[in-house]
Amino acid sequence: MFKQSFRQFGGATVAVGVLAWFVRAWLKQAFQKQLLELQATLRIDESRLSRLHERRATVTEELYVRLIGAVADTEGFLSPADDEANKDAKRKKLGDSLQAFLEFYAKHKIYFSKPTTEKLDALVGAMRRPAIRFSVHLTHSLDGTLGRSKLVDAWIKSSEEFQKLVPPALEAVQEEFRAILGVTAIDAA
Repeated sequence: MFKQSFRQFGGATVAVGVLAWFVRAWLKQAFQKQLLELQATLRIDESRLSRLHERRATVTEELYVRLIGAVADTEGFLSPADDEANKDAKRKKLGDSLQAFLEFYAKHKIYFSKPTTEKLDALVGAMRRPAIRFSVHLTHSLDGTLGRSKLVDAWIKSSEEFQKLVPPALEAVQEEFRAILGVTAIDAA
């Protein structure tokens, strides 16, 4: 009886062992298949994310180039060191570069966070307000409806406002762009 129980128990143990081995092999194969599928999905997602980051870096670079051009043209237009004769041509150049920047910015604003767009909007406002004020005064001066002293006063006031507001706003935008591109203070050193 003992031998028979032992045989039954031994046979059951072998059967359970074989079954466990098959279940383990099946689970291992299923998990490996699932792991391979997840790895493939991850590679696709990483590739898409990499392309998105590359595009964002390209957009940031292009926007920055246009921004710096608009800032330089605004500064050139408002500079009191220049004479009045060049101001109308500089006003047109400023209008063109600011328009190019604003069109590009409007089309690509989605690439930037809300805080970054708020800083860009503040910078654009800091550039446009003094430029528009001086442009209006310049127009009235050129058509003879505004005296030279009022033009010079508006010119100086606009230039001072630009010098006060634009550098800190530009620095804030540059810091945001550096953060987007992953540039740190240690990298710059």
